[in-house]
Amino acid sequence: MAWIRVIAALAWVGSCGVASESASASARQVELSEEEQAVFVPYARMSQEVRALLGEEEVEEAHRRVEEELREIEADRGADPEGWVPAARLAFTLTSQMELALRTREAWDAAEICEAILARQRELVRAFPGDTLIASRLLTGHDIAIRSLLDSDPDRAERFFPSWRAAIDAMPTEGPGWGELVARHEGMYKSRQDGIARIRYHRSLIGGPAPLLPGVGDWANGDRLAGGDLEGKVVLLDFWAVYCVPCIDAFPELTRWQEEYGGRGLVVVGVTGCFGYRWDEELKQAIPTEGQSRGDDLRTLDRFAAHHGLNYRILAEPEGSPLHEAYKIGSIPSTVLIDREGKVRLIEVGSGPDELRAIGEMIGRLLGDS
Repeated sequence: MAWIRVIAALAWVGSCGVASESASASARQVELSEEEQAVFVPYARMSQEVRALLGEEEVEEAHRRVEEELREIEADRGADPEGWVPAARLAFTLTSQMELALRTREAWDAAEICEAILARQRELVRAFPGDTLIASRLLTGHDIAIRSLLDSDPDRAERFFPSWRAAIDAMPTEGPGWGELVARHEGMYKSRQDGIARIRYHRSLIGGPAPLLPGVGDWANGDRLAGGDLEGKVVLLDFWAVYCVPCIDAFPELTRWQEEYGGRGLVVVGVTGCFGYRWDEELKQAIPTEGQSRGDDLRTLDRFAAHHGLNYRILAEPEGSPLHEAYKIGSIPSTVLIDREGKVRLIEVGSGPDELRAIGEMIGRLLGDS
């Protein structure tokens, strides 16, 4: 199965319904063969059922559903040890078991489960050495484990790099789909290594002096901040962009914090760049536009901020993005909190409930609420 068809099949799995007849019809629409349907239809059904159980917070039932699927597959493999369909079903279902463990178990327990699953995936690759679909599950399993553990336990995440490297190096580079598969995972491997380095750097900043404060660049949605304006203040740097939906999701809390705590010494600063977007009044959003000048982009930021009711100033960084570089920002939104003494106290990536709660609690502590 060529790698591009693996991607198409996975996209189909994410979009099809639970019902068997609906899944089969969807499979035919993406032109899966009968063998491929025999892999992906039951996999899609199980995946949908597990998602539904997790949505109802039935965690143990979700685990039982995956284990039930694995028992059924192992019975099929016992009857047909060299059959591709049960082997491919096993490869995909093991990946689901890994994702479920990483989502619902403690990091140490999930990491051990991942290692056992990857060992089984390696056995499948040895049994079907020319199959890109089965090989993709082994490689993707490493990425899933590292990505899931990266923020909470980078040391455990790092343990998966040697076997991922070995698996990539062992893959063929010629033949349908192999070059694309290997190139994709080479890029992912580097990205995850960069991610671990970034997290370690962020942790090294906590408790130390802020490497850089806002200054150089153009200001929107308010007057320029001078160096003295931040002395003795609690500073929140919000790294964001006009095209970033999760960044926009954080706006209500950012504006609330500035309004509620601004009089007590909090200064929120949005940190972004000029990306060639103009404000569309009819659509009420910024859209990419060729030929935008920096002045045009700054006017877009003003109108964007007005539309979203932002009550804090925005710094559009110059070329080189010195603040982004100083804090090694790799994902947005990212938040940096600096205390009154100029020390970094928190770095959070994301705008989910857990991240926003952590930021809000730290603001309270730095302002003396606890």
